[in-house]
Amino acid sequence: MEQTSPNPGAKPTEAVADRPRGSGRRSLAVLTAFLCAGLLVFYFFDPSTSQGFWVCPFHRLTGWYCPGCGGQRALHELLHGHFAAALRLNPFAVLVFLPLAVYACAVYALRVLGVVRLPAFPVKMGTVAVLLAATILFGIARNVWGPLP
Repeated sequence: MEQTSPNPGAKPTEAVADRPRGSGRRSLAVLTAFLCAGLLVFYFFDPSTSQGFWVCPFHRLTGWYCPGCGGQRALHELLHGHFAAALRLNPFAVLVFLPLAVYACAVYALRVLGVVRLPAFPVKMGTVAVLLAATILFGIARNVWGPLP
């Protein structure tokens, strides 16, 4: 059985534009609310001294640092303007993961609002493999040489 599109002449990329704009704006509002709430929690509560934050199961089981260890504390330091302290806690999260996350959120928000389209980077298997290899190498390096002083 063949599926028919509400707009038979539409290309696959135009199907997204047929979606009601309200649903995209609602999802953006929910995402923004969750992000703001999360950032407020990380601003007001220090993950190193407060209860209720994620404890790394890999570090707890092995005693080794995973590539994400220190990321929550680094985010707390960044929100307080302590860039050097954040880099000491987890340079990979500060220099790679957070910029990618911010860019992804900006692309989504600007697309939903219809303001401007930022160039989307094609996600190819080679890119994913390089990012995965960098993550693994960072995890190994931080356990061989230890955290930054």
